[in-house]
Amino acid sequence: MADDTHWSEIQALNEQVLMQLGAADLYWQDLTKDDARLAVQHWTFPLSGIDLAPIEVKVPELQAERESWIANQW
Repeated sequence: MADDTHWSEIQALNEQVLMQLGAADLYWQDLTKDDARLAVQHWTFPLSGIDLAPIEVKVPELQAERESWIANQW
């Protein structure tokens, strides 16, 4: 996504994601049409096209990152 991405492109991506979830039978049993409408119209950051594969990180690296972040907050 870029700064000039038009909302209609995002809405189309959101619809594709919901259709793919439905095709894979991954909807929650209690999903309503209102839920789907809200996702299509208000999901501003679709995750399609993003690699969500796990990244191996060692615990000490995470701890150091957290400590650095906390130190910068104060």
